[in-house]
Amino acid sequence: FKTGKKNPREPQQTQEEKETESTWKLRVVENKYPAVVPITTIEASTAAALAVQKAGVGLHTELQDEFQIEAVGHHEVVIESPNHNEVLALSSLSAIEDLLTAWRARGQELAADPWIHHIIYFKNCGPGSGASLVHPHSQIVALPIVPQQVESHQQRARDYYTSRGHSVFHGMIQRIEDEMELGDSFSLPSQDCNASTVLDLANRNGSSSSSSISSRLVDLTDSFIAFIPFAAISPFFIRIVPRFESATFHSGLTDEYIPELACILKRCLQRLHVELDEPDFNLVVRSAPLPNRGSQCAFNSEATFRWHITINPRLGAGAMAGFEFGSGIFSNANLPEDDAAILRNVDLGTIA
Repeated sequence: FKTGKKNPREPQQTQEEKETESTWKLRVVENKYPAVVPITTIEASTAAALAVQKAGVGLHTELQDEFQIEAVGHHEVVIESPNHNEVLALSSLSAIEDLLTAWRARGQELAADPWIHHIIYFKNCGPGSGASLVHPHSQIVALPIVPQQVESHQQRARDYYTSRGHSVFHGMIQRIEDEMELGDSFSLPSQDCNASTVLDLANRNGSSSSSSISSRLVDLTDSFIAFIPFAAISPFFIRIVPRFESATFHSGLTDEYIPELACILKRCLQRLHVELDEPDFNLVVRSAPLPNRGSQCAFNSEATFRWHITINPRLGAGAMAGFEFGSGIFSNANLPEDDAAILRNVDLGTIA
């Protein structure tokens, strides 16, 4: 992972070197311990089974309620920096832009594989998040299926659209903007990542402090909004959503949006870093399944879903315990409006 080291599993087309062969800023390699492997490494004897799988049928075991497929796909590691102790919240804005650009580039490349149905981008930071390495990195997993949880979220989004006539994400954002009296015409100088966004909102509403605003809003730019969900699964759980319609991350995050997304992502990470004292966290880019593949041919996710980023701070024991595993219900004693106010009030000017 360090400067000057070259991974023998690193494909030439995935390597991103910014300066010279021995000095790089970011690189992408195949995972040494992958959850899935490319189809080229699967034995020829499984060809018939894979043909069935590609047709969307899969393989049933003797127990008719079980479903089995070959673990084909791609599992990559994004090495975010040659510095062993780099903290994403304290990284430069250009470094975060590079990371988002790398995620998008790899997503575009992996989506070209006809076996792939869904792509997951995630970062585990700290031992409490499940990270096994200290060195700053994130991962990308391209799957031959749509995971059950993802499909469940898609179905709920479709049901909402059917009953309301607009996407659930439009509804979420509209409610928060109505609370803040922002309206569609509200805009911010998004190119200035150091702008005091929340203070401007407080002054706009005639408040002396952003803590007096009863809202779940955490941060805002022209094209993105960060907020605490109404039923957050844990304290200080943040969701960053585009204020424009876009279902898949690799195709929806165009060049014009990368600096702005990097800005709001950096600011959200900084707020958590300061308020929660550099917490462990899980960051996930939640994207729609790839369109026009398998059952997705029947749906228009562009109308019903928006890709988004979730940041889940891992604040010690109790976040996932017996009750949560047994019921599927998450217990969170914090009010979302209180968590949002605390994060809004973080003085980002104190961060070096």
